[in-house]
Amino acid sequence: MAIARAAFSAQKRLFTTALTDSATTDIEGIGTLRVQGEDVYRWVYNEHGTVVSAGDVVCHTFANNADFYGSIADGVAGNVGLLAGVVKSTTIPTLNYGWIQVLGYNAGIRATVYQTTAITVGATLIQIDSQLYAGFGATAATAPLYAKSIIAIDTLASTVTTAALSKLKGIICCL
Repeated sequence: MAIARAAFSAQKRLFTTALTDSATTDIEGIGTLRVQGEDVYRWVYNEHGTVVSAGDVVCHTFANNADFYGSIADGVAGNVGLLAGVVKSTTIPTLNYGWIQVLGYNAGIRATVYQTTAITVGATLIQIDSQLYAGFGATAATAPLYAKSIIAIDTLASTVTTAALSKLKGIICCL
């Protein structure tokens, strides 16, 4: 991660908000990256139709092409390959700003299994269509690989259903 730290040395260093905060105005500068230890976060605008909460998995949206990396929503079919990261702010209400984690370890990623395929350590996960959680997105054998993903470092039993989402430990790779 020393490479990541060196690459961001010219980034903003003082922030008005805590990583758990959200705001009604663009206090930090949409798309701004924030390095905290070994993790990287991005200040984003929630274009999703409802509030998003810590641990929710979100994608970028084409709704605002001028600030592509600054806008998030759930993963509608055309945007699933545009995984943005995992919400860090306690909540980000609709049409508000907040922090998402784009790189590093996270112990509270919302996840579920696909049909009855358990998630194992090392599995590559993406956002599920039109949802705010991660999974294979298809059976493990046929799941496409995306440039941005979450690597599971925990297991999730095949009995976990969408109705009983779990918090999964993983490495977020969405920078």
